[in-house]
Amino acid sequence: MAPEHAFDIDSTVGRYWLANGSGFVLVERGGRKLGVVEDVVLDPATQRVDTMVVKRRAAIGRAHVPPQALTAVVPAARLFVVAPGSSGAVTRTTGREVGSTALAELRSVAAASAPVVAAGARRLATMVVVAVRFARAHWPAARRALATAGAAVLDALRWLANLRVVSGRRSRGGR
Repeated sequence: MAPEHAFDIDSTVGRYWLANGSGFVLVERGGRKLGVVEDVVLDPATQRVDTMVVKRRAAIGRAHVPPQALTAVVPAARLFVVAPGSSGAVTRTTGREVGSTALAELRSVAAASAPVVAAGARRLATMVVVAVRFARAHWPAARRALATAGAAVLDALRWLANLRVVSGRRSRGGR
């Protein structure tokens, strides 16, 4: 790795590649490969890199690496360099840690959306009550209209069936 092509991770170029570094290889200063950056997670409020998801060997799984653990980027070689002694930051994230984080996020989303869901449910209940009252009030007239329309459709179908039978007989025996 040539030093003229390595950029400090805190430089403008380093921050750009930090945000767009999916597919880059994560290495220690000595060149030992630690994994491949699978995804870059941005902080929604600041749009800065919060963590990088690194895919390690199949038996090890994935690790979450904070951007503070990186020192340099080599864009031409598609490499991120990990700070000396911080390869311990590239530890496997256990399912329990991911689950507890996801549960905390779900609880905060549920708490924030509860008033909106409740208001929507009240509006839906009001609309259902209005529809049921309307149907009850107008059911006799609606039932008569449906019966009349159904009878008209049946008469039309019988007429068409009869016409087809009659025209079929005429075409066979008419000449």
